[in-house]
Amino acid sequence: MTVIAALACLLGVGVGPAQASAAKSGTWIGLRASASTVDYGGLVTLTAHLAATHSSRFVTIYASPPITGPVYVLASGNVDSHGLFKATVRATGLLNVYARFAGDSGTWPATSTEVWVNVRAVLHQKLTGQYRTVTLHGGPYAVFHHATTPVDVITAVPAVWVYSVSPLVQKFWAGTWHTDSHYGNRWLNGKPVKDVRLDQGFTVGGLYRVSVGSITQEDAIVPGQTSWLYFTVTK
Repeated sequence: MTVIAALACLLGVGVGPAQASAAKSGTWIGLRASASTVDYGGLVTLTAHLAATHSSRFVTIYASPPITGPVYVLASGNVDSHGLFKATVRATGLLNVYARFAGDSGTWPATSTEVWVNVRAVLHQKLTGQYRTVTLHGGPYAVFHHATTPVDVITAVPAVWVYSVSPLVQKFWAGTWHTDSHYGNRWLNGKPVKDVRLDQGFTVGGLYRVSVGSITQEDAIVPGQTSWLYFTVTK
């Protein structure tokens, strides 16, 4: 028996050819979103970035519900020559996403950190009851007769997650805008459209503007806010 064979017997190991495959190495995968907050129904692009691997270049992007529920696949596929895989999805609720590389014969699996994408309620408003529109200070103003009550027609999307809408009216005086009246929380009760009568009285010749905010379900949708609509009152 040779010295090498005797030593092998003593240590309890066999003597044979070197292992055909090397030990596995680690890799890195990252994920980013094109926006941290998007409007309800809007599009967001998720980009996974995979570092060097042994053979497989396949990645999967997963989403998990914000509170409870099963994890599900948003998109999957091979990264390009730059190690990137992009997927564009429509946001209809809070997104909690991450990317995963399952591993291959020479590379350990890897998972990215989580990325959150908030979804904001979409609010629209339209004033009705005016008899014309004029341009003042470089912008359009709806003109109401003093005997007419302006009505703010508010549309909320998604209505099922928007509890209430809240119009705020401001008046321009002393060179700036000041709060004139607040119409509190007007409950939608699951309906997408709410008509709010702006009936707290306005001064003839005064310049006014109105914007609408919302209260939404917690952990589901970010409250929305409309842009300003401008109006004035005549005799």
